[in-house]
Amino acid sequence: MSDIYGRKWMLLISVAGTFTSYVLWSCASSFGIFMLSRIIGGLSKASTSISIAIVADLFPPEERGKGMAFVGLAFSSGFVIGPTLGAIAAYWNRMKTISIFTPSYLALLITSIEFLWVWIFLKETLPEVKKKKHRNLVFPQFFSYINPASLFVFKPLEKRIEQKVHQKIKRTGLVYFLFLFIYSGLEFTLTFFAHERFNFNSMQQGKMFFYIGIIMIIIQGGYVRKIKTEKQKATASKGITVSLISFLAISLAWNVYYFYGSLTLYSLGMVLEIFCNFNSISACNIASGIVVPCLTTEVSSQVSPTEKGSVLGIFRALGSLARAIGPVCASTVVLLAYIEISLNDQLCNEINFSSRNPKAEWVHWNIISSSQIYEKCDSSDEEFDENHERASIFLNGSIDAKQNHLIEREASEHLVNKMYEEPSGCAVTTVVEDAMDFTKAGIEAIIEDDVTSRFSAAELTSWNLLTRSSYGYHLLNLTILVIALFILIATGCTITFIRDEEKKRKISRSMSLVCYRILLQACSGVVTFHNRHNSAKPGGICVANHTSPIDALVLACDNCYAFVGQRQGGFLGFIQNSLLKLDAHIWFDREEGSDKLLVRNRLREHVQDHSKLPILIFPEGTCINNTSVMMFRKGSFEVGDVIYPVAIKYDARFGDAFWNSSKVSYFEYLMMMMTSWALVCDVWYLPPMVRQDGEDAIAFASRVKKAIAKAGGLVELEWDGQLKRHFVKSEVIDKQRQKYSERIMRVQLDDDVSHMLHCKNSEEY
Repeated sequence: MSDIYGRKWMLLISVAGTFTSYVLWSCASSFGIFMLSRIIGGLSKASTSISIAIVADLFPPEERGKGMAFVGLAFSSGFVIGPTLGAIAAYWNRMKTISIFTPSYLALLITSIEFLWVWIFLKETLPEVKKKKHRNLVFPQFFSYINPASLFVFKPLEKRIEQKVHQKIKRTGLVYFLFLFIYSGLEFTLTFFAHERFNFNSMQQGKMFFYIGIIMIIIQGGYVRKIKTEKQKATASKGITVSLISFLAISLAWNVYYFYGSLTLYSLGMVLEIFCNFNSISACNIASGIVVPCLTTEVSSQVSPTEKGSVLGIFRALGSLARAIGPVCASTVVLLAYIEISLNDQLCNEINFSSRNPKAEWVHWNIISSSQIYEKCDSSDEEFDENHERASIFLNGSIDAKQNHLIEREASEHLVNKMYEEPSGCAVTTVVEDAMDFTKAGIEAIIEDDVTSRFSAAELTSWNLLTRSSYGYHLLNLTILVIALFILIATGCTITFIRDEEKKRKISRSMSLVCYRILLQACSGVVTFHNRHNSAKPGGICVANHTSPIDALVLACDNCYAFVGQRQGGFLGFIQNSLLKLDAHIWFDREEGSDKLLVRNRLREHVQDHSKLPILIFPEGTCINNTSVMMFRKGSFEVGDVIYPVAIKYDARFGDAFWNSSKVSYFEYLMMMMTSWALVCDVWYLPPMVRQDGEDAIAFASRVKKAIAKAGGLVELEWDGQLKRHFVKSEVIDKQRQKYSERIMRVQLDDDVSHMLHCKNSEEY
């Protein structure tokens, strides 16, 4: 718009809109009016891009960087003076020293002075001859200026500038957006970080901002204005590099001095960031003070004077979009991280409290399941009162009052009912419904035998947001999952360009370990490995008990393995191909998987090549609920090489890792695992085992299974786990139903005959 109607008039309209927003702010009596004032203020934030366009009009191309630096210097000064005046106004308003001197009235006063200054002293910098003649062309493009998809490709300019220049501007705009997205996220969370890490109060944070502003002024006035136009792009690249280093330095700061040093480095880019996004709240020091001014100057120098307002406006819009999305994403991650830390600390404190106080063990169970409290208490009145008072104190510190009241009431009811109930007489009253319930329970007990019970998940004492899961983990863990998959796929695609096989193998295995460890963090995995000197070596086969699809991920975090499985389609097939590029995994087609001889030969060829990874196999062939070990299939033990047994045992206190595929889909299972507090397990590497003389594959498999069951504390069963996939045929069920109906009809017929005979005898009598 400033390219059409002039810089001065559009700047006046922008300042007037800002003035209106401050008026609404000063008289806001509700949050809705305050939000309206901020919306109007946001719509009126064109003054920044217009100011940059004015500087671009006044300075020749070779001195444009100097002009941008002077503007940045002015905004840096405002960054120092503005927060100081706002703090003074807020203090006076709070102390009732000067009741009229509030931050909103102060903003109104400054905006009024700005409006008068622009009206009286600012002259139009865009000559009439350079103003656009066809003003009606701007309105059809209105939506292109507010559509993010159009802004990223600079669509309003694609027909008005050269194609080569357009492509260059698009790339620069994307770099600008990504830089501000990351930068604004860190900028927004800097105050939280300073308070959390160094316990900064408001006064200390004010001093921090003052220090930042001073550093920015020095950099803008002493360094940025001297950057030559032809070096803008290179300087921006250096600024981005320094910014990344400063981000890492801030996160690792262990004391205040190191923190301030990191902020100084950080400001090197901030000065330039303010250059194109001057409404910064908590800018810091050296890196960002270089990037944005250089990118802004680089873009403005690519277009004609009549297009500067448009391109800088789009550039500014991208920056605003980045600054809108970046803080939301960053603050969400910080919030989830704080929730995770605080709740995990709370859970650890609860567990530690129970372990330090054996008599108070029932308190931990109170949080998990109030129905089990009476199992941990004695029945004396004195101990009940004492323990109940102790539980009240403990619960008040861990959950809110409403939840505390509910849990205490439920606990009291269970305790009172259990501990104070008097024994009744010997008479027992039953009805038909009771008999049916007893019969149903008896049948279920018969059906749920020692084998089928291994295919169902143990009933958890509780599964709620406090003790079992946190759906706030979704965003964080999904982000970790996407990052790990991206690294895995990118590594698989790029590793093919490495010609040196030894170097290729080393890089692929190192990156595989990194990816698997990141993937495990998506499930909040906490794994303890025992006897790592017994881990599998190349040329061997690693066999383990099977509870979950995550078993392979758990083991792959400590050692690289060659996976064995059936080829899949879609996204899983794409992942398999990426893994195959990283190392020699064994994938079978569907028709090949049923050929046992072919499978055995492929495995034998793999283990005979000692340059390849050890094979990872779960010989049970199905998931068992981590209470037992079932029959091992003999195929893995017929290959004739070293077997490396591994026992895996999960701790179900924070979530059962067993996948009941008959009740829960794979996607639902992954969501459950990714929202559990932690996936805690122990892994025991057992000494390698080989077949003894005269020992067949079945006996060898049984011996390995017995060793794994003993190490993991699991029950050893001889049943085949594949039995769960075999169902009773419908013909058998129909036949049983027919026999049952015939039995019922025969009993009914016998009753009718007996009744008729009884009636006949009565009549004769």
